[in-house]
Amino acid sequence: MLIRRAVGRNLYERSDMAIVARFANDALPLTRAERAARPAIITNGGLALRELIAAARDAVLAANEPPSLFRVGNQIVRLARIEDRVVQEPMSKEMMLARIMRAANWMKVFQGVLVGSKPPAEIAPDYVANVDPRLPELRRVAVVPLLRRDGTLLYEEGYDASSGIYFARPPDLILPTIPEKPTQADVDGALNLVREQLLVDFPFAAPSDWTHALALLITPFIRLCVDGPTPLFAIVAPCPGSGKGLLADIVHLIFDGTTCPVSTISTDESEMRKKLTAMLIKGFAVILLDNVNAVDSAQIAAAVTAVRWSDRLLGKSRLLDLPNQTVWMLTGNNPTLSMELARRSVRIRIASSSERPWERNGFTHADLRSWVRANRPKLVGAILVLIQNWIAIGRPMGSTTMGSFEHWSQTVGGILGAARVEGFLDDRHEFYAAADPETDEWRAFVADWRERRIGKVRARDLLDRAIENDLVPDAIGNGNIQAQLARFSKALKRQVGRLIDGYRICSEMDPHTKVALYWVEEVAP
Repeated sequence: MLIRRAVGRNLYERSDMAIVARFANDALPLTRAERAARPAIITNGGLALRELIAAARDAVLAANEPPSLFRVGNQIVRLARIEDRVVQEPMSKEMMLARIMRAANWMKVFQGVLVGSKPPAEIAPDYVANVDPRLPELRRVAVVPLLRRDGTLLYEEGYDASSGIYFARPPDLILPTIPEKPTQADVDGALNLVREQLLVDFPFAAPSDWTHALALLITPFIRLCVDGPTPLFAIVAPCPGSGKGLLADIVHLIFDGTTCPVSTISTDESEMRKKLTAMLIKGFAVILLDNVNAVDSAQIAAAVTAVRWSDRLLGKSRLLDLPNQTVWMLTGNNPTLSMELARRSVRIRIASSSERPWERNGFTHADLRSWVRANRPKLVGAILVLIQNWIAIGRPMGSTTMGSFEHWSQTVGGILGAARVEGFLDDRHEFYAAADPETDEWRAFVADWRERRIGKVRARDLLDRAIENDLVPDAIGNGNIQAQLARFSKALKRQVGRLIDGYRICSEMDPHTKVALYWVEEVAP
């Protein structure tokens, strides 16, 4: 059956209205050929709304070639080009409506003639709320080659369906040839470039700190093949101007070509969660929490270890479900981290070699950021050589593991081990001890307790001894005796079941007095 169709001022007849569409940029006007290549969807042709929704989804999917519309978690994003960069943007209902309108020729029958129409208003909100699982998954918009889960480096530009990576190489990033089987000379050359040129002027406090800086440079390149989270890299120094922010910046300059996205820490946990969600929506590969003094944030601790991040979309009732594939960094002047954050962190210490380090001169590169920009292809190539060297010898896993970050520590440890770099995670126990002075207080308290060899006692009896010998002062406080007892009892209850120096703190309720009794018992190794 032939249908008369009105297009502009011309009338012509057409019977094939279901031609597979090709992708056109949302910002460009459609040509006549592009309009003709899209399927026609007649809004008043007797189709139910669910059928119109299905037709719109099929049309959008057909027009998404090559793909520029993706799913990230339970939201839809599109790729947009800003100058020479490709970035991802969340799709609003209005943006989705524009895409749906361009994916098909929306028509209605008017006086026996097909004329232009609009899609029903319900279609775009339905599309945004119910993400089409057929859309390709986007895990990262990359501007450098990345390690895929199959153990290969991705060099081909465009969307790689097997890894979910969209590789958009900048025109100015002409990489050197990476040998399939790097020689020891190739590996040594890569390490020398990092050690003698890139990081030469950073006064690291110990060899392990240099190793951890190298691990930080490598981590964004291998992040997507790590099963689970990666730790928080804490770049610390004793005073301002030591180069903490500069180190964070060059990590991001090498990986992304831009300075690092920065956020400050809010003491309001609700506000902090909103900040974290906003950055994860943007898909940042690396995030810096800058100029930190003291951190005891459950939200940051959760973000570092979360594989997926759930939060309510700001101003909406809709719950977002986002993959958390970010590398987290923190800078601060000897910041105080809670034990929860310290155990999630890898420390990079920069020592201060002068009273006013910001007045130092005589650097190998007077403007390190400019040098990194000019030499970025060689620096990216050096990191890829280290990764390819590990791939070539069979991807051996490192033997040192870090709790909650086992796969990351084994992967990065394997890459460093293959390059004969030592010191990985050597200082973590020292870092934990510095972040947990409370444990030292309780260790002294338990030592005194077990030396007296007393049986089951009340919290009040233990409080008297603690006050007499100045033990666990933070758990006691400075109030009157009743306030001190209440505070001490709460602190003591939190220690029940904890193992300290081979002794476990135990408790039970006295059935007669209904008062809690405490004792310590030795635990066999």
